[in-house]
Amino acid sequence: MEPVKYEQSTYIIEALLKWCDTNKLNDLLRSINYPTGTSRLSCLGLFIERLNQEQTAENQKKIIDAFNESIIKQVKNKRIRIIGLSYFATAPSSLDESLEDLLGQDGSETIAEYNFNDLFNYIPGDTSKVVYRQATLDQNQQKLIKLDLLFGRRYKKNVDDTLRVDFTWLTLDIENRKVIFYFQSMKDNYYVPDTPIYPLINFGLISDYLLKKYRLQLHNENNTEQIFNIYRRLTTSNEVAYQDIVKNAAINKDGQSIVSVFYSEMINKLSSGRTINDNIHAEERIFNVFVRLLISNDFEEFKRFVSGRPGSVTAFIYNDLDGSSVNGKNGRGMYRSSKEIAPMESSTTYFDTKDTITNAKMLDSVDIVWKKYDLDYSTRYTAYSGFLAIHFIRVAVSEGVLNSVLQDFNQLAN
Repeated sequence: MEPVKYEQSTYIIEALLKWCDTNKLNDLLRSINYPTGTSRLSCLGLFIERLNQEQTAENQKKIIDAFNESIIKQVKNKRIRIIGLSYFATAPSSLDESLEDLLGQDGSETIAEYNFNDLFNYIPGDTSKVVYRQATLDQNQQKLIKLDLLFGRRYKKNVDDTLRVDFTWLTLDIENRKVIFYFQSMKDNYYVPDTPIYPLINFGLISDYLLKKYRLQLHNENNTEQIFNIYRRLTTSNEVAYQDIVKNAAINKDGQSIVSVFYSEMINKLSSGRTINDNIHAEERIFNVFVRLLISNDFEEFKRFVSGRPGSVTAFIYNDLDGSSVNGKNGRGMYRSSKEIAPMESSTTYFDTKDTITNAKMLDSVDIVWKKYDLDYSTRYTAYSGFLAIHFIRVAVSEGVLNSVLQDFNQLAN
């Protein structure tokens, strides 16, 4: 077959450029005996130039396959900044069917035909499209246990007309019925709600695709409870010593809790002639006032204890069932891990809302400084409809750090 004349397309030069690394591009060029470049742009330009000098279409295909293999790794590992966690619904999907049925639905005869990587030839459009698919089988090569998908979608920044492509990586863990989304973000890794790349929008688009393609429904109804569990486990242990002091001090000569006796007496006096429904857990709140009093009088020691822990809460968002919202944060909320800050537990907002949050057992968002991971900024956990997002603010992390964060999440949140 005659070779194809490829152009240095807007997609290759403007869109893929942002996902590439110069050193990795040069590694690719060396592996296929092409000259190396001094920048991402020159590397991609040299690649297209030499690709057009190949004598056969067969050679071009081999070179493009090598290009796709290199770029897909760069896209996946370039920026791990925002991930989403969701789970398979109980209803069966086509991913639960036999491998033969799954391949047949796609018109493929083998798993090699089912897998594809079309990064080089991808034409970005306004709708999400799968540009990469890789199925992983069990040891017997009979059952699908994992499916990796890469979705691409075009968007443009408002400041210019430069083409940008949003890539969202998706790993479907079929054995554990769990899905991990690897979302991307704008400059400096801030959420920008009015742009197409906002994770919530992409989650909706991709969820629709999975439902139509695989009859797969996603859910994460317990995400606010999971975030609360993280918050509770990182804060409650800090107060145990002070709680014990109050418990021991609040025992009368009859071995009864002074707080409980006082609470019962007040309820009896207030309820004469009417019923008092304690839906605010008043006894617990009275007890915690004294815990708070002790902490405020021992604040420097308390702060040293909290600061020495591997993770500390720096901000949270709580929305109650009536629609009211509390946004609690110490200072500006987004902290460098090396910056000396007061623990969230020392703030008025924390204590004013602690009992309400504890009894509701849910939180919509929490920011945590993880000293154990040596991250520059705090990590944000946010509950959305259908998924839970973990946002590494303003930094990218390695896959190793991500796996450790996910392991901690599973231990703290469940």
